[in-house]
Amino acid sequence: MSAQNDAKRTVALMNECLSLFSAAEEGQLILFELTGTLDFKQKSTSTRSSLAEIKLINVEKSTIGYHVNYTCLEGNNCINFIKSDMNTTPLNTGIFFLSDLKAANTLASGLFKLCKKYQGSTLLCSLQLGKDANGQEPVMNMNQDAPIQPVVVTKPTLSNTGSAIKAEKKPDQDEDDTEDSAAKQTEEKRPAPKAKSKSAKKEEESDDEAEEEKSSKPKTAIARKQNRNDEVEKEEPEPPTERSEPSRADNRKIGTDACNRWMMVAESGKQKDFKDLEGKEVNASTKINESKLKIKGARKNYISNYKETRAFIAEIKTHADFGLLSEEFDQLQSELDECLGPQWDIHDRSADEEYNDYQGEIRDVEYRHESDSSLPGIRLIILADGEKYTFFIRICKR
Repeated sequence: MSAQNDAKRTVALMNECLSLFSAAEEGQLILFELTGTLDFKQKSTSTRSSLAEIKLINVEKSTIGYHVNYTCLEGNNCINFIKSDMNTTPLNTGIFFLSDLKAANTLASGLFKLCKKYQGSTLLCSLQLGKDANGQEPVMNMNQDAPIQPVVVTKPTLSNTGSAIKAEKKPDQDEDDTEDSAAKQTEEKRPAPKAKSKSAKKEEESDDEAEEEKSSKPKTAIARKQNRNDEVEKEEPEPPTERSEPSRADNRKIGTDACNRWMMVAESGKQKDFKDLEGKEVNASTKINESKLKIKGARKNYISNYKETRAFIAEIKTHADFGLLSEEFDQLQSELDECLGPQWDIHDRSADEEYNDYQGEIRDVEYRHESDSSLPGIRLIILADGEKYTFFIRICKR
């Protein structure tokens, strides 16, 4: 296998790990072979790393699974974080979040392999893989012939790097056009769905109402905590099995996109004060930035200052009906109960001193990790906003 094809396959396998097990915003790795630059392209940002200047790659366990850290040589910012407005921030460290140890180790091994290619005989980079319960360092087979997702490996010329970067987007556009055409043909051939009878609709409505009554949960913070502990005691652990593909049952909690995103925000707050989530600057005077990571169902996601610390804010909804927002509050709290688990305590903050002079309805509940005080708290809040109420989530360090 030639060195060029070997590099292509390494990047493709790394992309497969991200596609299946990423706990962050979707993206794709692209290797610029001539310059030795690895570009991680996401929806509105790009992270470009110089492979010849990476000193350390290590895999660590985190609250959302595992993260792959990589660090530049001392005194060297070999990573450029580029926003959609082309504003660039030099960084000394980079990070990937994954929910599976084998995938994290495989991605780290692939990154190390690329570093060796560009550092040559004067190898400066070292690799530290994560260990499982048996002390092993599991990785996927880097030379396996299993089908993997293709990746575009662009080779720009030194005189026209910018043109080469723009050219890489063209195949994606052609592919999108082909997919759109095929989708339209499929849609035209698809038969119209049959209308349901009134009796069938009534039966479904009755089933839905019965299901809602069955799944109702206690709404007080103390009752919720007790309820979650009881559920954990009743659960029987499934025997572990080795596999390289993700299982829906095993990833029911940590593998869901919503849960992964909540935990990534918390991990970002712990590790970098949300610096890696900061997107386009919205207001320089108040230091508000758009968030690169979006919470499903939130109409606004941004990073701002709160009591002299950075905070992630997700505004869910503004409405005049406090009861309607309370229903959504309860629903999201139930989802967080399942996502976070009993290791997170629940605290009712609605009677805090900050609300002594407040007039109106309040709901304020905070989740705090029992053993890791460095993790930020997750607060669900409903407050009056003029004649209406706003339901939002604030995540920040205590």
